[in-house]
Amino acid sequence: MSANPFLRSPPGPQAQEPEAVSLRRSAALLAALIGFALAGSGVSLANQGLVVRDQSMGAGRGLAVGSGLDSANVHADYLIELDMGTARGENLFHSFDQFSIGPGEVATFNNLSGSAGDPNRAATAFNRIITRVTGASISEINGLMRSRVAKVNGSGADLILLNSNGVVFGPTGSLDVSSALGSFSVSTANGLEFADGEFQTTNIDTPWGSSPCCTGAPTAYLFTGANSATAGNPAEIWIGTRLGAGSNPSNPYNFSVPLGESVSAVGGTVTVDDGRIILTGGSVRFAATGHAAVRVPIDIASNGPWRSSLGNEAVIRLGPGSIVTTSNPSLPPGGGSVVLRGGRL
Repeated sequence: MSANPFLRSPPGPQAQEPEAVSLRRSAALLAALIGFALAGSGVSLANQGLVVRDQSMGAGRGLAVGSGLDSANVHADYLIELDMGTARGENLFHSFDQFSIGPGEVATFNNLSGSAGDPNRAATAFNRIITRVTGASISEINGLMRSRVAKVNGSGADLILLNSNGVVFGPTGSLDVSSALGSFSVSTANGLEFADGEFQTTNIDTPWGSSPCCTGAPTAYLFTGANSATAGNPAEIWIGTRLGAGSNPSNPYNFSVPLGESVSAVGGTVTVDDGRIILTGGSVRFAATGHAAVRVPIDIASNGPWRSSLGNEAVIRLGPGSIVTTSNPSLPPGGGSVVLRGGRL
């Protein structure tokens, strides 16, 4: 399917949505309504224990991710320190049993290791933060996600979120536009391929203590064909929020990446429901794989045999009111691209 710089869902009758989509949407909206109700009543939203590490890395740390002040002295309900993960070359890996952010909550990937108050704490730069979820639950992002980790060259580190069960970005989900962040990628893949190995979401028994794996840039998303949030339904990425590039006070975005960066969503299905994805000068890349067992290149614009194996269940859905574009009249003009790959739009 060729790229189109401006896409809107066509008018006319809408296909009946799968039950899994409806349930996930209802859960996200209910969480948002609860958050608004509590905020309006003056009741603070306590840490709900939605970010929990597994036991595959970060020895010596507790499994529950607690609150604290990040390197900018800003509070986070879930403060994810460097030594909760594992460094491999230019990459920082984190592994969670579950990863969701409730309404009113903040999860921060911090750039410091060690205990608060330690005079020897120092910031460390990485080109990528690669996060996987190994438990059985989907990730629901209904609060604020932030990164303080910078690349070696000083720009923001790229953030990659993997959950083979599915990922929902609810209407109150947001990304801190003032934080250090590069490109953002989300996928329901079962793993990432590197030149020197694989980083899997479904096999946390693979030892990382002595592994030299995964030191450079990832080359592909790996799908086993077993991704299913519920029986018969491919794992879904659902976007119901505003996502853009740069800061525009007249039309603020909940999720934002710097100008010229990219946003990628590679899942069993990809749904944008009343969402706004506006990346001036950047790129939007969506790929749906359905139930196919495929190797999807990180650069999904490239041609390859993987595209011929996608069935009709590999759906990219653009709901009523949704916008996907790399052109924004409110921001300086710049070249960008929208790439869609799937079995059906």
